[in-house]
Amino acid sequence: MAMKSSPVVLKTWYVSIACIMLLSALLLFPVRISLASPAVLVVDDDGFASPTDCDGSDPAYSSIQAAIAAAFPGDEIVVCPGVYSEQVTIGRDGLRVRSFDGSAVDGTPDTVIQPGELTPAAVLITANGVVFQGFYIKDATTGTGHAHVHRGVFVQGDNNVILNNKVEGRGTCRFADVGILVRGGGVGNGVAENNLIENNEVTNTCNGIATVSIATNNAAAYTTIKGNTVKNNLGIGIAADRTPSALVGFNEVTENEIGLKYNSDSEKGLPATGTKFRCNDVYGNEIYDAQNIATDNSIMDAEFNWWGSNTGPDPSKISGSVDYVPWLTAPKEEGCPQKGRMTGGGVLRGEVLFINKTKVSATVNFGFEVHCNNEKEPNNLQINWRVGGQTFIFHLTAMNYAACFETAADQGMPPAPFDTHVGSGEGRLKIGPSPWTPATIQWMFVDDGEPGVGKDIFHAVIIADSTSYVISGKISGGNMQAHPDDP
Repeated sequence: MAMKSSPVVLKTWYVSIACIMLLSALLLFPVRISLASPAVLVVDDDGFASPTDCDGSDPAYSSIQAAIAAAFPGDEIVVCPGVYSEQVTIGRDGLRVRSFDGSAVDGTPDTVIQPGELTPAAVLITANGVVFQGFYIKDATTGTGHAHVHRGVFVQGDNNVILNNKVEGRGTCRFADVGILVRGGGVGNGVAENNLIENNEVTNTCNGIATVSIATNNAAAYTTIKGNTVKNNLGIGIAADRTPSALVGFNEVTENEIGLKYNSDSEKGLPATGTKFRCNDVYGNEIYDAQNIATDNSIMDAEFNWWGSNTGPDPSKISGSVDYVPWLTAPKEEGCPQKGRMTGGGVLRGEVLFINKTKVSATVNFGFEVHCNNEKEPNNLQINWRVGGQTFIFHLTAMNYAACFETAADQGMPPAPFDTHVGSGEGRLKIGPSPWTPATIQWMFVDDGEPGVGKDIFHAVIIADSTSYVISGKISGGNMQAHPDDP
């Protein structure tokens, strides 16, 4: 008698096969098992790696974009060495996308992003709070099929960090290529704000690093460009173009056509108010070391930079209204120490206060402790004054930028490698019984010897509710002291 197969057995057998196939898929492909964040997602061009071993056998993503698509805000994406021929768009907030060793400027630029197209960019960041770190972005395109602008990294969101990357262009200025560009437009309110471009190397492109505004809804503000090496570019090294409150500091800018470029256009609502160039090494650029093309008669603030000589810049290498006095008498490492702090407390009396450019007689009390490195803490600053029966109190809540330099001031004892501290930050202002109001501040403090009375300089600009308060003068009582230690 023929035996009949049991349908129950067959069903179980098919289910078992399905489970085995599913298990195999899970083992062969990187799948996010948990939805909890943060998680670490790994990318390797051979599809196998772990967060600690790029030669590991765990399933990994084989493309950067695939890992970004699978990530959640707060996740970290680690990319192993290799050549990734893809454009990358980061549109998810809070991601950290980094190469395995975290740096392409340490002599090992081994994690390469080399797409066939760089428009709008090789790497486009439309999200906020992203860290993009340690990649070698290479434009290897040739031929006539790319008659348009190329960009290495294009930042359109807010609060992003572009760190330790190397960007190499295609060696032409026909299409105004940019190595790293910060500009909003089409993202959020259209203004890319509070982005940090730090410790990158940009070479062989048209324009190295640029923070740019072209309209009020296609703009950038509060960009910090710090510690980058920008050299051998066919156009501009670093441009702050109609961007307010940009801080360009501690960069090496050499062997470009133009070193530093500044633009401001108040008539079109694109002023570069508060933009400063500080502690840069700027020399050996072909046409100009610094150029101001502003249409609103504003002055390019380029004090405390090293121009390749202790006698300052070559006048023939300066174009437009550029304030370069005082200058550093040694390169930035020596002239702008990032270790140390300044303390002070005292009073200014007389016509030392300007409210919306109107001079006012006042007594101003102050006290502070601020570090040369804005990442060091604590950083405290409080300023009080009284006008028309009203008491004004400013309190610093965050220091966003700091730099220390040696000038011609005689600080006396104890000796420190600097006598001047400049910085900027955020705070709050209280006027009489009114509630606290958000405010911004920029300052310069100068330790000009002992005793400090009549010598030390206090200068601060506070802006709150569209009102500016400028406090400036030599102190009438108290002291300021530069300290070489950095506890």
